[in-house]
Amino acid sequence: MNCEGCLCKNMEKIIVTNIEWDTDREDIPELPTEVSLDRWTDDEEEILDCTADILSDLYGFCVFSFEIHYGKEENK
Repeated sequence: MNCEGCLCKNMEKIIVTNIEWDTDREDIPELPTEVSLDRWTDDEEEILDCTADILSDLYGFCVFSFEIHYGKEENK
C-alpha cells in the first residue's frame, strides 16, 4: 500500500467530509470538517485505509470518522 503515490490519470479529487476529529477535548484551533485531497490511486480500499493517516499527518490529530466522495475540485 502506497499512501504517497502519483496522482490518478483522471485528476479526480477525494472529498473528505463530516470529519470527526479525536482531540481529547484539548483546546485547539478549529479543525476542518471537509478536506479535498488529490486522488493517488483507483484502489478504493487503499483510499479508505490511507485517508485517516493522511488527515492525521496533515493536521496532527486522529479522526473518529469521515465520509469520502469523489469529484473534480471547483475553482474558487
